[in-house]
Amino acid sequence: MRLTMRLVLTAAFAAAVFGALTAVTASAFHPLFLTQSKRELLVLGLGGLWIERAEKAGAVGEFACEKVLIHGWVSHDSPLIHRLLLTFHGKCGLSVPAINEHKKCTEPITTKLILGELGLASSTVHTVLILLIPASGTEFYKAECEGNKITVGGAIIGEIPEINAKGQNQYNKKIAETETVFAVESTKPQVQELQTIWLLGVQMGSNIKLTAAEFFGGNTSWEFAFTTHGAGGMEICTH
Repeated sequence: MRLTMRLVLTAAFAAAVFGALTAVTASAFHPLFLTQSKRELLVLGLGGLWIERAEKAGAVGEFACEKVLIHGWVSHDSPLIHRLLLTFHGKCGLSVPAINEHKKCTEPITTKLILGELGLASSTVHTVLILLIPASGTEFYKAECEGNKITVGGAIIGEIPEINAKGQNQYNKKIAETETVFAVESTKPQVQELQTIWLLGVQMGSNIKLTAAEFFGGNTSWEFAFTTHGAGGMEICTH
């Protein structure tokens, strides 16, 4: 019963992102969150510099804040994290150096509720990824910078690396903190590095992208990392 419910939730999640359900079978494998309490777990986190990049007047612009706060709930024995909020703050600013444009932004900037799901890099590469989408609608956040508005929506994929920045293994054992990384392409930083995810037994990726509107236009990217903590710890299970 628990597996069936988990797959139903996963199918509904995929429908929200891709607009259509993919056939699901009991053999479909997902990495799972396992909490020590075996109950829903509140996770809190902190990240450093967050940078969003997109094009403006043919040039690459940046929207950046010094810190990110994370607040969400992990479901036990499930790939899902829900009621997730990201709050960007600390000298938030908008700049397009090529056209000498620099703006201060109203803080804090808090996303709408986000839903996340664990997946894999591919059917054979079991690096754990996480897909984030707005819990309802298509919008992640709105921000204002000296009269200039930014609206960002869509979906984004990050990685929960097997070995974190401290050299610690993050898979298949109870750990006190979990590192998640959102990276961009080295030669084109306004493009997200991860654009596909193995979900529901299918490699998905045609529509997984962030989009910016108003001040920016077209695709955008997020570059940052954060560490989350939960009382009693949890496990990222890949078995």
